[in-house]
Amino acid sequence: MEEKDISQNDDLVCDNGEELITKHWTFPLTRPHTGILFGNGTMGVMVYGEGNTLKVCIGRSDVWDHNGGVDWGNQTFERICEVLEKKDEEALKKLFPPSEKGPTIISIGRVEFDFPENYILRDGELDLRSGIGDVLFELPERQTEDLSMFNSVKKNIFCIKFNTQGVKGRSVSAWDSIQDKLKPRGFKAAKKKDAKNKRFGGWYQALPNDPGYYCGWEISENQILISVEVDDSKKSAEEKVKENFAKFDFNSELKKLIKFWEEKCKLLPYIYMPDESLMQLYNYGMYKYIIATSMSKVACGLQGPWIEDYQLPPWASDYHFNINVQMCYWPAYQSGLLDSLLPVFNMLKQWKPRLRFNAKKFIGIKDGYMLPHAVDDLGKCMGNFWTGMLDHGCTMWMATMMYRYFDYSNDVAFMKSNGYDFMKGAFNVFYAMLKEEDDGYLSLPFGVSPEFGGASMNAYGKNPSFQLAVAHRLTKDLVASAKALGEEPDPRWLKLIEKLPKACIFNHPNGSKQIGLWEGKNLDVSHRHHSHLGAIAPFDVIDCEDPAWRKIVNDSITNWIYWGQSMWTGWCITWASMLHTHMGNGDMSAMFLKMFNDVFTNEGGGTLHDTFAAGISLFGMSVLPDEAEKEKFAKRGEIMQLDGGMGAVAAIFEMLVMEKNDVIHIFRGYPKKWAKGGFENVMSKHGIRIGALRDYYNCVAVTINTPKHEIPEIKIANPFNDKSKNVVVVCPLNDTKIFNGVADVLTLKLEPNTSYYIVQR
Repeated sequence: MEEKDISQNDDLVCDNGEELITKHWTFPLTRPHTGILFGNGTMGVMVYGEGNTLKVCIGRSDVWDHNGGVDWGNQTFERICEVLEKKDEEALKKLFPPSEKGPTIISIGRVEFDFPENYILRDGELDLRSGIGDVLFELPERQTEDLSMFNSVKKNIFCIKFNTQGVKGRSVSAWDSIQDKLKPRGFKAAKKKDAKNKRFGGWYQALPNDPGYYCGWEISENQILISVEVDDSKKSAEEKVKENFAKFDFNSELKKLIKFWEEKCKLLPYIYMPDESLMQLYNYGMYKYIIATSMSKVACGLQGPWIEDYQLPPWASDYHFNINVQMCYWPAYQSGLLDSLLPVFNMLKQWKPRLRFNAKKFIGIKDGYMLPHAVDDLGKCMGNFWTGMLDHGCTMWMATMMYRYFDYSNDVAFMKSNGYDFMKGAFNVFYAMLKEEDDGYLSLPFGVSPEFGGASMNAYGKNPSFQLAVAHRLTKDLVASAKALGEEPDPRWLKLIEKLPKACIFNHPNGSKQIGLWEGKNLDVSHRHHSHLGAIAPFDVIDCEDPAWRKIVNDSITNWIYWGQSMWTGWCITWASMLHTHMGNGDMSAMFLKMFNDVFTNEGGGTLHDTFAAGISLFGMSVLPDEAEKEKFAKRGEIMQLDGGMGAVAAIFEMLVMEKNDVIHIFRGYPKKWAKGGFENVMSKHGIRIGALRDYYNCVAVTINTPKHEIPEIKIANPFNDKSKNVVVVCPLNDTKIFNGVADVLTLKLEPNTSYYIVQR
């Protein structure tokens, strides 16, 4: 049999394929979030500007003002249930009194550089496989001059290389822009240290409750350096910045950057689709994921390291665990960048004493972990949002991510030292919340579906589908973990699988049965959280093709579509794409991703939480806004939030390779009208790498490369259109056939560190 090399099939590469790994900008860029992004996970930079002024907005993902937050008191599950049972709103308010302040990441500021007056900013570009950017100035008589820039991989230094004379800089601290927000938090004015010649400068900002920071910059003959550091017991922030400048070696740092990207690119999947906008969405999203997560020990929050200078970050750029953090990390798995997950898992490990304390206070057990839905970098609850404490799905969701990491990586050491313990602790809290009914079935007396109803007295109910689904996902993962570690499963796990419903079924007046939010409550408004459908995706505990569920799922999705997207945000658009992929509706999978790219990103490719297109969504803007509303919304709409863009990357992966009920599906979310396409090196269950080729509307070949460790038997859905023809699975190394026949699902036992090739005859 002739082996095909899909990597050499030029017909399948989109036009200008090489251009798709280069992102372009056109100046003027008037807001940070529209600019060119650089970073190393800890330090983040946004480059923008207009005229002859280049602006560099600097952020740090680890500079917090730990002011306020909620300590766990008498907000026990028993007491909350008692209050909700009585519908005693006043008692609920006393349990969760409002707070004026809470912890927040702090905006740093920006540095502005004035080039000669006849220099006009024209174009910018960024190599998405090296992290090197360029900005082009237009000069008189159609001449041009460019400068290059990059962020150091490990050091908190941003470098701009240029050949122009007469460049001058100035500091614009966060205090200069938002002192009205900082004063109430106890801040005092930043101390400026700009030189009169405007060749170097910076500012020191003291924090009321935390170590201060210094942001410094200097202009030498042909380069600009910018750095921001934090005080510690050994060195002041200013000393560390000056040391960074003194030790900076351009060629050495550039070599480190190139080496880093060369190593990452070896791991990255290669995708080619006949839609350049989605290709760009994938490539830019993958770039942002890498620089947000893969260079730093700091876990990625809502905005990563990119903090705008003109406002305190929305939602404090905290850790939201009711989908946002999870979505930020979704690309890790199928990209194969599994190590990028370790900072967030290590952060949870450091929080274990606090999470154990939370569980003891909340439910009265000593062997549990409880994570509120919004916390700061110390794990402290951000506010008095009572539903966020009742939503234990947040903890269980992070626990399931740990198992998926283990399933992909075979990192037994991690599972033994952190993952398995955290998973069991999350389960223990949820199980303690359950009640055994007279018929022997288990139920959750009171729970929530994320953010439905806000914090009102209408925001809760019995057996919320979201928490039931994630509980089943976690319990299934616990059973698999025990088997992998050679342990016996806890009998409570098996009881939950048997006795807890996978979803709450709502009996609709029209006679249909639908997945409801909770008992007696169906989706009856447009809502940005698709959480009640979590059993379908991402938790995958309901088989859409199962006759017992097929009509229920169909009617549930129909109702979801009926209520529409008027209150949807950017990140839930990409989640919707994944839901359609799980249902095999590739046309809608791609449509939602194109919608996200078209109306939930700004002119620079930055992800928007809200859209300016009120005809798509009404979230944040009326259909006929006045000028004042437009101006206000322009700022709110520029929230530098990562989750939607990362969700888009994950949704593209799932269009190509997805897991459903322990079966791997190829091209399940691929639009029917796309005749060609392909991919290489996408990771799936057990760490296997998959490639596939599509031509003339049909999958024509699949490649599988197994990891070095032993893997269990895998199942792959027949990827070919004609299910009546033989499918042949061959090991090309020795031309050994391991499968030859007709089947809807291929059950394969694969050897470690071996390549396989699947075709149809």
